[in-house]
Amino acid sequence: MRMTLHLRGDVDIRGGLQDAMDDGARTVVLDLAEVQFMDSTGLGMIAWLHRRLQERGGQVCVASPRPMVLRLLELASMDRLVGIYGTVEAAESALPAAADG
Repeated sequence: MRMTLHLRGDVDIRGGLQDAMDDGARTVVLDLAEVQFMDSTGLGMIAWLHRRLQERGGQVCVASPRPMVLRLLELASMDRLVGIYGTVEAAESALPAAADG
């Protein structure tokens, strides 16, 4: 199952990520277009989600990060862990088709 989470404001994604896991998602696109700020807690939650989805044979990717958030993701080397795409559509099309089932 594929899920796209549209996050807003100063990112506190714990609830949304747990919901994705509880709903059985195997692939998750995190739409960060409306996220103004992210700190180490947000980075940690993305890493946590990456590990959990990998255990299910799935993956997480990030879409539409603002420049400041993108810079943080790159400084933390998150771009080596998860795919980062300019749009939600690009992120969704990069996911394997089999991930929908």
